Amino acid sequence: MNFKHLNFSAVLLVAVLAGCNGQPSAKENAGADSSSAPVLEDNTPAPDSAKVVALLTELYNDYVFGRKEFDRSAADYFCTKKMADELQTAYEYEGGGYAVWKFRTPAQDGAQGDGLKYVSKKAPNVYTAGIVDNGVKASADFYFACQNGDFKIDSVTVSCDQ
Repeated sequence: MNFKHLNFSAVLLVAVLAGCNGQPSAKENAGADSSSAPVLEDNTPAPDSAKVVALLTELYNDYVFGRKEFDRSAADYFCTKKMADELQTAYEYEGGGYAVWKFRTPAQDGAQGDGLKYVSKKAPNVYTAGIVDNGVKASADFYFACQNGDFKIDSVTVSCDQ
C-alpha cells in the first residue's frame, strides 16, 4: 500500500469535511478593484444560494425596511464580527445601536414600493440585492465570509442605479 497517497487522501478528506471551521475564510482582494472585497479561499466551500437569499430577504424585510430592531442578537446572526463592529461604530446616536442604513441608499425613508426586489449570485461569495429606497433603485453587493461554521455578511457596498 502506498502511504503517500493514503496520507494525502486523508488530509484532503479532513479538509473537505472541515469546510468552514470557525475561522473567517475571507482574505482581502488585492486585484484591480481598490475596494477591500473579501474573496473565498480556494479550499472553502461557497455559501448555499438558497440560504443566502433567505438571509438577505429576512434582513431587508424584517430589519432594514421592516420594524424589527437590529440588536446584538441580529448582528451576531447576520454579520461577521468585523461587519457588526463596523455597524456599531457607525451608529451615531445616544444609547448605542447598529447603523443598518449602511444596507440602504442615502435617499432612505419614503415611497411606496420601497424594499427588496431581488437577490442574485454575482460570485461564489458575493450576492447582489436589488432594492428600491425612497423611489431610488440601487444594488447592494454583499460579501460573505465563514464564521463559526456559518456564512455571514462580511462587507457591503451599496450603489445607486442611474
